[in-house]
Amino acid sequence: MSDQQNKLINRPPRIQPDLPQEEVEIPPPPVEDRQGQPLIQTFLPLITIIGYVIVSTTGQRSNLLMILPMALSVIASSGLAVWMYFRDARVMKEKRDSYKQRITQLRKEMEASHDMQRNFYLYNYPNIETVLQIAQNSATADAKDNRSGTRLWERRTSDRDFGVVRLGLGVLPSTVIYTVQMAENHEDPLMDEAKKLAEDSLFVQDVPITIALRPQHLGGDKVLPPRHSIGICGSMGATDKGKTEKQIYEFVRGMLTHFTAFHAPTDTRVYIYAPPKARTQWQWARWLPHCTSGKRDEQDNILRGDQLYFEPQTPAPFWEMIKADLDRRLVRMADKDSGDVTLPFLLVVVDALSLDDPNSPMKDVQSEEAVSLIIRRGAELGVSILFLTPNASFIPSQAETVIEVDTLVEVDGSRVTETGVLFRYAEVGLNSTRFIGKADTINEADAQHSFARKMESLSVRSTFGTAGLASSILLMDLHKNLGGIDVMSNPLLERWAWSQHKDNSEWMRVPIGLMPGNKIREITFSAAGDGVHGMIAGTTGSGKSELLITLILGLAMRYDPSAVNFVLVDFKGGTAFKMFEKLPHVVNIVTNLSGTAGARTFIAMKSEMNRRSALLASKKVSHIVDYRAKGYHIGYENGNQPFPFLFVIIDEFAEMVKEMPEFKGELDSITRLGRALGVHLILATQRPTGAVTDQMRANIKFKLCLRVETAEDSRELLRASDAAFLPTDVPGRAYLQIGNDNSQLMQVAYASSPYNVNAQVTQRAKVIWRDRRREKRKKTKSADERNIADMVVEVCSALALAHPDVVKKQEQPWPDPLPTILPLNATVITAAMMVRKVVGDDMVAKLEAEEEGKDDSPTILGGQAENIHLPLSPMVIEWTNERNYWSPVDWDNPKTLRAKVGLIDNPYEARHMPLFIDLKKGNTLLFGASGKGKSTFIRSLVTALTVEHAPDELQIYALDFGGRGLELLKGLPHVGAVITSSEGERVERLLRKLRFWTNSRAQLFAEAGGFVEYNATKPDTYPAILVVIDSFAEFRENYEDLLPDLLSLMRDGRNSGVYFVVTAEQINAIPGKLFSLFNERMTLKLTEFGDYSSVVGRVAVDLDDIPGRGYVMVERRILEFQFADPIDFTPPMEEGAEADANAGIVWLYDKMTKAWGEGRRPEPIEVLQDLLPLEDVINTYRKSRRVETLLGIEMAELQHVVVDLQKQGPHFIIVGQPFSGKTTSLRSWVLGMSAMYPPSDVRIFLIDAAKRMFDYGGKSTLADLPHVDYAISEQNKTDMATMIAHLQKIYSQPGKKPDIYVVIDNYDDFRDLANNQQQTEIADMSRKFGAEGLHFVIACLPGSMSDDLRKNIAKSRYGLALDANTATNTPFNARVPRKLQEAELPVGRAFLILSGRVSILQVATPYPVQETGAMGEPLDVEEQIQTMLDEWVTEIRTTWADTSSWQLPELTEADLQASANNASNASNGYSSSQSTPKPTPAPVIVAPKPAELKFGEALLEKVKELIGKGYADLYTDPEMLKSALQSLNNTDEMALIAQALGEHDLLPILEELKIDPKLVAKALLDNEYPAQRLARKLKVNIDEVRQMPSVQPETQTEGGDKA
Repeated sequence: MSDQQNKLINRPPRIQPDLPQEEVEIPPPPVEDRQGQPLIQTFLPLITIIGYVIVSTTGQRSNLLMILPMALSVIASSGLAVWMYFRDARVMKEKRDSYKQRITQLRKEMEASHDMQRNFYLYNYPNIETVLQIAQNSATADAKDNRSGTRLWERRTSDRDFGVVRLGLGVLPSTVIYTVQMAENHEDPLMDEAKKLAEDSLFVQDVPITIALRPQHLGGDKVLPPRHSIGICGSMGATDKGKTEKQIYEFVRGMLTHFTAFHAPTDTRVYIYAPPKARTQWQWARWLPHCTSGKRDEQDNILRGDQLYFEPQTPAPFWEMIKADLDRRLVRMADKDSGDVTLPFLLVVVDALSLDDPNSPMKDVQSEEAVSLIIRRGAELGVSILFLTPNASFIPSQAETVIEVDTLVEVDGSRVTETGVLFRYAEVGLNSTRFIGKADTINEADAQHSFARKMESLSVRSTFGTAGLASSILLMDLHKNLGGIDVMSNPLLERWAWSQHKDNSEWMRVPIGLMPGNKIREITFSAAGDGVHGMIAGTTGSGKSELLITLILGLAMRYDPSAVNFVLVDFKGGTAFKMFEKLPHVVNIVTNLSGTAGARTFIAMKSEMNRRSALLASKKVSHIVDYRAKGYHIGYENGNQPFPFLFVIIDEFAEMVKEMPEFKGELDSITRLGRALGVHLILATQRPTGAVTDQMRANIKFKLCLRVETAEDSRELLRASDAAFLPTDVPGRAYLQIGNDNSQLMQVAYASSPYNVNAQVTQRAKVIWRDRRREKRKKTKSADERNIADMVVEVCSALALAHPDVVKKQEQPWPDPLPTILPLNATVITAAMMVRKVVGDDMVAKLEAEEEGKDDSPTILGGQAENIHLPLSPMVIEWTNERNYWSPVDWDNPKTLRAKVGLIDNPYEARHMPLFIDLKKGNTLLFGASGKGKSTFIRSLVTALTVEHAPDELQIYALDFGGRGLELLKGLPHVGAVITSSEGERVERLLRKLRFWTNSRAQLFAEAGGFVEYNATKPDTYPAILVVIDSFAEFRENYEDLLPDLLSLMRDGRNSGVYFVVTAEQINAIPGKLFSLFNERMTLKLTEFGDYSSVVGRVAVDLDDIPGRGYVMVERRILEFQFADPIDFTPPMEEGAEADANAGIVWLYDKMTKAWGEGRRPEPIEVLQDLLPLEDVINTYRKSRRVETLLGIEMAELQHVVVDLQKQGPHFIIVGQPFSGKTTSLRSWVLGMSAMYPPSDVRIFLIDAAKRMFDYGGKSTLADLPHVDYAISEQNKTDMATMIAHLQKIYSQPGKKPDIYVVIDNYDDFRDLANNQQQTEIADMSRKFGAEGLHFVIACLPGSMSDDLRKNIAKSRYGLALDANTATNTPFNARVPRKLQEAELPVGRAFLILSGRVSILQVATPYPVQETGAMGEPLDVEEQIQTMLDEWVTEIRTTWADTSSWQLPELTEADLQASANNASNASNGYSSSQSTPKPTPAPVIVAPKPAELKFGEALLEKVKELIGKGYADLYTDPEMLKSALQSLNNTDEMALIAQALGEHDLLPILEELKIDPKLVAKALLDNEYPAQRLARKLKVNIDEVRQMPSVQPETQTEGGDKA
């Protein structure tokens, strides 16, 4: 039943009977008068006189005359006393009789006051029968509008007894109290009568007992607290459960009947929560309007009883409904202007009578959050709750009141008669209120049929302000002149045609809803009307979106698309305006999902306003209506152009302002300037607080506020809190305020109601608000049902398509957003696409015309700009077709070395521009977060450049440090190398080559004016070199030491034709000095929003998460760009084959490679092999006439490393840790020389105590080589003397001699082969005959160089260090970059040191073994070594088989004796070190031990002690430790100090001995100790130390004193 069918109940002023209220004092009974004398006092003088008379008459002198006066006096006194006594008794009797009559009168008055009180209570709280009669009278009144003065719902919220409910009849305290004060005669029987009267006046019998469910204000500050949590239960002793439940149900029905009869449903609501089995007990309440929220089902019928809930298994919907209301009240409590938050008053009934059942579904009801909130704060929030339980033990402990229901009986002797239901009322607390009485009850049938069904059709007459305001209005009801949806096409087309005519130009008008009295409210968008701009606020479900739909469709149905356009901005997810995509009036839809589109819209909007302003100025009109009234909007003659009104509607503008606060100013500008330009701004939001500026408030005239969440939101728009408290069950209810006028209540239209195409046009559509809770539908929705708003959009769209001559397609005020997918071979529309002609001096337009061979700007055809479709990269398209060659580059053409790689969006000028990367302008830097397209950008740039430039015009080198995204570039003939971050050698080699090319070109190009100028004027051109570095952070992390070189290259490279394109993920990856060298800086999406400002400047919003989308600075404007993908092309494939994502670009690169053929390509950047076969090294080397040794390949330039001991030696040392490759190096030395030079030129002596160097376990040994004369080991160490004798004889004889190489492996064991005399002889020969061709090549461990032979060999500091640490220590003390010291180098990577200069090389190996076979099986490495060495020996022997060999001279006994004598002389002439089982760790400085000490014995002993502690940790064998400690006694002082300094801190010892550290530093510096290490270890200034005189040894006088 609809609202219009209800009978309206008028509530006249409430007139109540008088309620006497006074306190009457009962007078005390009369008291006897104490002023009259008692008879004893009267007769006492008489007795005295009589006694005197007797004495007088019986005395001696008796005289009777004397007695006479006394007798008279006695008589008079007695008579008077008797008279007074009887008089007083009579008066007292009269008073008592009068008092009795007064008491009787007072009792009558008291009984009358009781009757008045009883009448008052019975009138205001009548019995059930009277209540039913009131309902009956109200329902059966003849008039629909009942004005008969019904008492139904008579209590107002302002009444003192609002919220009071009757329980039954009982005894109440009287409002007229009789009091009596205690008197002296309190034992007087009359006093008892007075007391009884006072006692009888205290209570009134048989009056209605009521309780207040909400606070009662009794006047002044006196407030009667409510009892908002009540437990109603049966008696604890009740045995008949069914009877008890029946009594409780009847009692509660009586309470609710009384409550709902006198409290209007607009002021109170009743909620009932019960188990399913109790449904029949509560079915009657379904018809109570208090139990109905007013919501409707899909058939537009009122949902009766939707506040009754019988599904406790799923309690959430019921309690959430109540909790939501309470939460709103809590919010309102904090607002001082929110009014009474306790209205409407809520009464919740919880039927928990089944709690005595363990399986009761009601057992968890007390744990509900809403229940807890009601119990705790119900009095504040205006809600009471009744718990119905079997007995008191089930009542919640927090309940404040208990009402126990029992059987009322009457006892007559032994006869007991049940006369009704008894209630016992008690409150918690001490001396609290208690009542007992006869309960009001009503059965279910009477409650339903005699009461609830009577109330069903009744409604309260609305007060002024809401009278006649419908709860809903449909969109089409506002546009009845169009007819229904099915017939609106023709009327709509006629209306559109009407709106196009110049005579009908007007400010926009649109109906939006109803005002009180159901008057249609129309908004006029003009300054004189309702305002140019508007603001709308409304929370979720309030009807805000429906209002916007109504507004948009209302304008669209009234005006032609050429008259009004819409730009719709949705900042709540993009769904609000999706339905308008086909509406011909809509020119742009922007969502917050599109990221920068919002910012772009406001920038472009400013451009559009400038355009409109210029257009008005050109026509000399003041505003849009004047423009249209003069017909300037019709046709394109004489500069006429369409000039539609533009409505910019922003949903959730508060979110937009929050995300883009800088555009508040743009909104202010629109509100200030939009009127004349026809630009209207409609702002909608859920939470306007904080989003509305003073400028907006001043310029926005109309504000429409639907229901909002908080009072602050309401005050933000209306300056009042009213909108925060609009009803939640009436969506679309709103307040409209125009300017500063008072706000008016209205109902906005509902546009999204379902529409059934088969329904009759006249049928009223069903109103279904989206936020209303619906019951489960009992039937499936018809496929023909459609949304009214969607249908209107379809009709408008269909009309536009069907009548293009009448309904012109609307041009966008700005171009579409940048595409998300844009390949280089895409066809795009240039700036000529714009509806405005591009000005003649537009640089971009000239570039576009130039590329197409056009000299003029795009022409205007019929008002529309000619759409010139230009491919982004025409040459890419040609290469994918038939092209297979490059045209020669015109170096004078500005297009040379310039690539068009994307599009730029310029909203400031409302057009798109090409994105160029011009290498000639300098280096390019691109930032971007991971996965945003940096590598793709490089691939696109390279592709765009290489299709235009041949490999001899452009060469490319790529450092692929990202994610191997540049691997594909290897397929291009332009690319010299693609280097990854792990290829450090290639990185360094590339930078060296770039430096070489830059330097070699610099002077050449400088004379011509630069690289491009040189190529343009000279016939011998040079190619441009492009270096791309992907992910610069990796370069910086791994090659920090190369940054200065790169910095220099980037600074100098441009003039030499070397250009850099660099990408980086983070801003701090690029050092500041490097950052300034980039002429072009761009950025893709970054991780941190604030980082954009460091690249292009401060931006408004973050970029969309679209790969390839970025920002670039163009003419001091930050513009958004989209760079292109390399290619969108699927190459021809074999049948059944599938092309992957890179198939197109691979095909293109391959085609260019084939097209170039054998043409000159960029110089490759090769890498030094980790495994370098000796054979390859020998075969690629052109030997000289001098005897040289090939060690391997140098890393820097990949050149052969040649050792010429005649020129650089004469000796050579190889130092390395165990298993570092010393033996392999010696074998390569021996085999290389043997393979390159004949035995007549080279002789080799091999010495190895373990003989492993030459006896490798194969079929042959190195001793079998024709060049080898000696191979000495432990087994034949006696040959040492013979070898020495041969050497002495050879070099003692004149004549030509071959170069003799004495190769010693494991030199540390050499002392076991040669005794001291032999060692001395060998050391002597190394000094004497080195220049004559005797060369010693030794391999040893890092350690002491204290013996003479090693000293002689190490003196030149020429040798090979097989690891970085060895290179930096004794005997080389070379400087090695830190990264090489920390790097794990491949086996065979060594450091060649000559006088401190370091070269890195890969030592060649004679046996390049493989650890695994072709199938992955493990191979025997030792077996391979033996086989390969045997092959070497066999091949060398075969090579020199027919060559004459130089023979050792014959030795005689005299030669051997002479050798022995020389050894003896040498022993006397030279000091030698004693041999030790294991060499001691090498001291850094090696020098002959001086005879005198420089720093004294004390320091020497301290140093030995420090070194000895280290030996104790190193040697576990006691004998070896002893030998090592003994060796310290024969070691030079400075060598010991240097060794200790390298391993320990000497500063505390020097301080203790008072030795100046500078003196120690000077002595060590003179012995070639590394200066930087001295500065670090001894904390001295090296420059000061160098200027000090050398330290002289200490001398002592004869007395032992130091001189």
